[in-house]
Amino acid sequence: MPPEHPERKKFQNMMDWMKKEGSNFQKLKLCYYTVNYRGVHTVADIKIGEEILFVPRKLLITLEMAFATPIGKLMYEKGLR
Repeated sequence: MPPEHPERKKFQNMMDWMKKEGSNFQKLKLCYYTVNYRGVHTVADIKIGEEILFVPRKLLITLEMAFATPIGKLMYEKGLR
């Protein structure tokens, strides 16, 4: 992604925040293809059984957490999953 791409700053902010909060994804990189299409690729060989992504629980958003929000409650009541 070129330095001037508008999504670059968003990606970098997210990755910086995740690293600061204890995430580990040293062997992965995020790729931007289009507005609705992104990917995750490896940047190094991965050994069998090796952990390649760690995200602390405090950074996760679960389905239960989403449904506990005002908009999530409305979506749940309407049957949207």
